[in-house]
Amino acid sequence: FEKDDSWITKWNTQEVDSSAHLDQSIKSTNLHFEGKVSRLISENLPKNTNVFLANSMTVRYAETFWKKNSTNNSMFCNRGANGIDGTLSSAMGMAYSGKPSLLITGDLAFLHDSNGLLNAKSFQGDLLVVVVNNDGGGIFEHLPISDNQHFEHYFATPQTVDFKTLCHAHSVNYEYVENEDSLVSAIQGIKGGGLKVVEIKTNRKNDVETYNQINQFR
Repeated sequence: FEKDDSWITKWNTQEVDSSAHLDQSIKSTNLHFEGKVSRLISENLPKNTNVFLANSMTVRYAETFWKKNSTNNSMFCNRGANGIDGTLSSAMGMAYSGKPSLLITGDLAFLHDSNGLLNAKSFQGDLLVVVVNNDGGGIFEHLPISDNQHFEHYFATPQTVDFKTLCHAHSVNYEYVENEDSLVSAIQGIKGGGLKVVEIKTNRKNDVETYNQINQFR
């Protein structure tokens, strides 16, 4: 087997150029773009923190916008029968009596396993749950079906749940995050924070436009 240095060089160059493009593009976005959430978490996550990624657009945004680093953070995910089954419970199990941990999840994945909050009283450890609430199934906005007149009701399926009330009903600490500084503060305060849910609202239709604009380069 003969190593092809030119092929390796081309890939390395593309990696450097792509990273520079993402750095520059993400600066012009705000916290209401889901890709910015993934980027900020990757840039501010403490060392030796476990990360659990929900399915659907959560793992896809992380794949695209997660910044390369050397923080020694382990990444976890699972695939339920319907893709999002058991997300919260799996993350709580991962974090139980272990390393400080963070879960990034969409609103539907969180709600699909909201009964996992029943374990809050017996939970031991530190888990920050970042709920990116785009009011429905954001992944379907990337598909042609998004133009269908019945899209919102049958595919996006927005639930309009009050997450603050839901968390308080289970005596779980909750915070609504409106700016980058608040999110960074929550991320850096995982250790010793127990189980905490932070909610960030985004717009899935705007997310698609921003995502496509940024990825024209790739």
